[in-house]
Amino acid sequence: MPEPRPLLEAVSSFVDGVVGLLPATARGAPPIVVGINGPQGAGKSTLVSALVERSARHGLRAVGVSIDDFYRTRAAQVALEAQFPGNPLLAGRGYPGTHDVELGTAVLSALCDPRARTPFDVPRYDKGAFGGRGDRAARSDWTRVERPLDVVYFEGWMLGFRPVRAEACPDAHWAVANAALRDYAAWHASIDAWIVLEASGFAHIAAWRIGAEANRRAKGHPAMTDSEVRAYISRFERAYAIWGPTVRETIGPRPARFLQLMADRQVDSAR
Repeated sequence: MPEPRPLLEAVSSFVDGVVGLLPATARGAPPIVVGINGPQGAGKSTLVSALVERSARHGLRAVGVSIDDFYRTRAAQVALEAQFPGNPLLAGRGYPGTHDVELGTAVLSALCDPRARTPFDVPRYDKGAFGGRGDRAARSDWTRVERPLDVVYFEGWMLGFRPVRAEACPDAHWAVANAALRDYAAWHASIDAWIVLEASGFAHIAAWRIGAEANRRAKGHPAMTDSEVRAYISRFERAYAIWGPTVRETIGPRPARFLQLMADRQVDSAR
């Protein structure tokens, strides 16, 4: 995994500014939701873990949530593929339309309820199930979270993507995924501030993901080979080109910190 310190140092003052020093629980207010957008392998989950730990040291109750945990169940994904036969964007998890948006919306709502005083179980997704095709983990493996919360860190590679004009879609397959993005607006509406990790070159994304899979292998977990990673990442290159620019429109006037990362994930610039 990437070293979290450079990213953490680059966003700490920004996070302090939007979260504030007084816990939301003390104010009886909903938690602050910080959305984190960035390509695969950029270090989003590592940054979230570091931010959650840092929040705890400051006396704040925080949790990290990933859009990956809201993928459709394996059965629902198979049904989706049958509904859109031959659509390569919906053949397997990843693209818009392969998430259970209603589940994600319900989870965010539950986590942001300032009146809640009972624990809540956050779903987790098992990417190794069904030979790597994945499935929602059993409820016994979900993450129990104590409420109320002060901060929710919500991350995802396509978090913030919004639909483009129909003529910008390469074909009918892309039009289906593009239309599916309308539903994700419910997630974006819950976000108070944004952190955006940008790759200075698309080639970096494959290298980052190769490194992540190597770490998985080192820990004894199932992992893709280097060639499989390159094929997988290439599947998303056009998605970044088409929908990536829409993130700024989604953010609008909300507070945001943009970090451009070099090949070694060091921060090249922050604004």
